[in-house]
Amino acid sequence: MNPPTTRRGLVTQPFSPADEGVIAPVLTVERALAVSYRHVLDSGALGHHARNVVRSSYEHELAHVRAFGGRVASGPAAVAAAAKVLSAPALASVHSEADCVRLLLAAEQAALRAYFKAMSQFSSTRLLQLAAEIMASEAQHVTLLTELLYPGDIDKAVPVPFVQGTS
Repeated sequence: MNPPTTRRGLVTQPFSPADEGVIAPVLTVERALAVSYRHVLDSGALGHHARNVVRSSYEHELAHVRAFGGRVASGPAAVAAAAKVLSAPALASVHSEADCVRLLLAAEQAALRAYFKAMSQFSSTRLLQLAAEIMASEAQHVTLLTELLYPGDIDKAVPVPFVQGTS
């Protein structure tokens, strides 16, 4: 995977109050996603290849949070908050690599839903562009994670050619 990219110019310009209201839930989900990735990395349940894939995606998630001007918390309270945001009570019970991957897939789907909803609400074209870029990145993460569950099975790793969200 390529290193994460951020558009620093997007962070330095203030967002409109309307867009701030749309950014808030997206940023909440992104923070929860980053905490989930960190939790999975710290679990010790990942093999070498999966750890590399997850670490790279984690770095992307941190860049996504920074792109919206946010920071990521850490510690048990952050893990509990992430589980609540993502409706993932299993966050604490990741015991195998497959558990970890399934958890992250569910979290990525939550992020895709958040972006899908936000895309119709942003008034700024710069935020629409940023959201579209990040949404594409999240879809790539889903593909990489699914490939960990089904190595070499492209039909399962990329089941559809388009990202579909629900609002």
